[in-house]
Amino acid sequence: TDPGSVKKTQSPKAKEDASNTVVTEIDIDALPEYTNEEVSKHDSKQNGVWIVLDGLVHDVTKFMANHPGGAGFLLEVAGEDATAEFESAIHSQNARETAKQHVIGKLKQDKGKPTGLKLPTSAGASLGATKPPSKYPSASNGNASNSGSNGSSSSKPAQIKFKNMSLDAQQQESKSEYDCDILLLYGTQKGTSKQCAQQLFDTLQATHAQQQQQQPPINIGMYNMKDFDAEDLEHQSLVILICSTYENGEAPVDAKYFMQWVKDAPSDCRVSDTFLHEMRVAVFGFGNTLYEECYNKVARTLYTNVLLLGAAPLLPLGLGDSNVSRDDEGDVTRDFDAWCAKLLPHVDKALQDKTYPKMRHDQRNPADNNNVDDESVDAAAVDDADEQHDEHELADMEDIGAMMMSSSTASKKSAATSSSNVRPVVKEMVTDRIRESLTKQGYKVIGSHSGVKLCRWTKSMLRGRGGCYKNTFYGIKSYQCMEMTPSLACANKCVFCWRHHSNPVGKEWKWVTDEPQFILAQAQRMHKQMVKAMKGVPGVIPERLQEAQSRIRHCALSLVGEPIMYPFINEYLALLHSQHISSFLVTNAQFPEKIKHAGPVTQLYVSVDAATKDALKSIDRPLFKDFWQRMLTSLDHLKHKQQRTVYRLTLVKDFNVNEIADYARLVARGLPTFVEVKGVTFCGKSDGSSLTMENVPFHFEVVRFCERLCSYLSDDYEIACEHAHSCCVLIAKKDLKVDGVWHTHIDYDKFFALLESGQSFGYKDYMKRTPSWAVIGAQEQGFNPNETKFLKVRSSHSNAEKSMILQGKIDRAKQEIELEKQKEHDIAPQNNPYLIQKQESCQDCNCK
Repeated sequence: TDPGSVKKTQSPKAKEDASNTVVTEIDIDALPEYTNEEVSKHDSKQNGVWIVLDGLVHDVTKFMANHPGGAGFLLEVAGEDATAEFESAIHSQNARETAKQHVIGKLKQDKGKPTGLKLPTSAGASLGATKPPSKYPSASNGNASNSGSNGSSSSKPAQIKFKNMSLDAQQQESKSEYDCDILLLYGTQKGTSKQCAQQLFDTLQATHAQQQQQQPPINIGMYNMKDFDAEDLEHQSLVILICSTYENGEAPVDAKYFMQWVKDAPSDCRVSDTFLHEMRVAVFGFGNTLYEECYNKVARTLYTNVLLLGAAPLLPLGLGDSNVSRDDEGDVTRDFDAWCAKLLPHVDKALQDKTYPKMRHDQRNPADNNNVDDESVDAAAVDDADEQHDEHELADMEDIGAMMMSSSTASKKSAATSSSNVRPVVKEMVTDRIRESLTKQGYKVIGSHSGVKLCRWTKSMLRGRGGCYKNTFYGIKSYQCMEMTPSLACANKCVFCWRHHSNPVGKEWKWVTDEPQFILAQAQRMHKQMVKAMKGVPGVIPERLQEAQSRIRHCALSLVGEPIMYPFINEYLALLHSQHISSFLVTNAQFPEKIKHAGPVTQLYVSVDAATKDALKSIDRPLFKDFWQRMLTSLDHLKHKQQRTVYRLTLVKDFNVNEIADYARLVARGLPTFVEVKGVTFCGKSDGSSLTMENVPFHFEVVRFCERLCSYLSDDYEIACEHAHSCCVLIAKKDLKVDGVWHTHIDYDKFFALLESGQSFGYKDYMKRTPSWAVIGAQEQGFNPNETKFLKVRSSHSNAEKSMILQGKIDRAKQEIELEKQKEHDIAPQNNPYLIQKQESCQDCNCK
């Protein structure tokens, strides 16, 4: 290497290392091939532990004892492709060097399905990069360029080179992979950033297809950020970055490495402030202004830092806002299209003129770089992009999770709005895109903001196959229950949301509002239509079908969103009760004033998803900054309700199952009639959540959690019922146990009679005896013996192996519980957090 060509970013230590280059090559063609089936057989210590990383098969059996994270992590992914897990653990370069020593072969690929291959990390970089698998063809020839820096094709066989090399050698190799006239890089969590990048890629490809006949072809490349080494940005002339901001202002998983390099580079003494001086850039971000302090944090950081490294911006930072309650009429499709329309002319100019836009590169602060063509962006847009570019102009419905908007910008916009006396546009909550998504999931959307869906337990009980846990705990008839919501919007983005975050989010009601009578009439009509569609389904009991069509007896206001946000929720409840439809209203404890002023409810729920502030933020991902105080205030208001109240706990292993004493304190604040504890339901993989089956507790683990909780609550509460099929357990106040018999069921006729009498009444006034099969410890485990239990028959050798693995997990979990019981000790009253909090919370009130 010519010493004069060594980059100024290279440290003396890096130069020294470069002179002692160690090259280890693996000839891919010489590696044996293994099928997925062959790899899957090596999934235990007995059979050997094989894993797949980026298409290469590794035998890590002997390495397990030395694995820093323990052998358990390797066993969890044994016999599987562990690339995602390996990358998410942020392994060091040394770890990557170690991994190559265990390569024994390559994974046999389906035709046309290339394998992603690792590139070495260049000196001075702390993060690995993945060689793109060329699944996005260039516009010029349909394939990613494989030519070297001199433009000639290599005649050598395909090889993976694991080596420590000088930066110039790395430059030559990487340039052959990413040498594009236009480079699109995207980072996505749920797929929208990728879709938008693909849309722009197709547009650019179509735009320049005709020009290629008269001019040299335009090479357009598109890669996921996880497949691109950020150091190779130096060799790019025109780059478009599209990325979402996700949980707590963080980058999506597949963009974390890229993002970390861009964040660190400006403060790295080895990286010149002109590192990207030949690069022209455009950045578009997706997020939601409701997450104020994290508003589009990733895109802002990317934009600011690439400018600090000398890049010239083609146009202002594009900020996408997926807030459905925003004041304008924009939506994600229009917003991205509008940004692309502004971008394309600048791209054309940049392709024709390598110096466009003209910009000084002698200052590190992008806010000082003002020497830019009038038609391009002033680099000062880093600081005042919000003033030049309406923050609601660009939006995304994808990664509703994190956006950052400074308070100064917010106040300026507020002042501007008030001075102009422009009335905000009142929109419907459900956009066409949201409606389409919910409809695909089986929802019937009502009017502007409501929805109804046929519950699986309604279908099950219509077929005589058992009812839901409310049938077991409270005596509802599941086949005569309607599940709906008058508000599809929610103030949280819970990690366990079984609706996969397809509904809107919001902190206040700003939408067109439908009348309660209209909502209820439409909900009943649509529900009965769905029930009618069950006619002819095998096993449906005609008598039950007739009852379900003729009368709705119960309404579970828990479908999705936050029903209590609806401005006329009390009127809606009154309408239900006037038709003798019982109400089960579920809230997320983020609207305490609504809870305080809520009228009579047959049963009022508050979801208590975590026992500490940090845990609640992690699991609920709330919009409100004061989310914790809102929940505590909601619990305080709940204590003064006369009718039945419930805490609903959803247990998610590794998230919220350990803070038993803290849960006891929360119970003391609201003194609910019941505490429902349910294991989380895994609804399949979702890009909006990191949950897996490993986060789902077994039923006996839920029971054990309740036993531990009741060790604190034993003065006032006991475990009353269980519904094993739903992995759900009910803790109830002891005063519902009359003469040794539980009375958790509801006398619905008496409830309506008491309500219509106008007299004050409490939860014990409409209690009803609980059947013996529903009580904890009964042989039926909460399954109604009058119903028929159907179990899916699973066969085949692979399922037998899975059953053995599952049984092993069950045995280990039970062993842990037994060991835990041996360490138990009695809790002294003076040390009981429940009693301490109860005394503190009740000293100034007249609650029972």
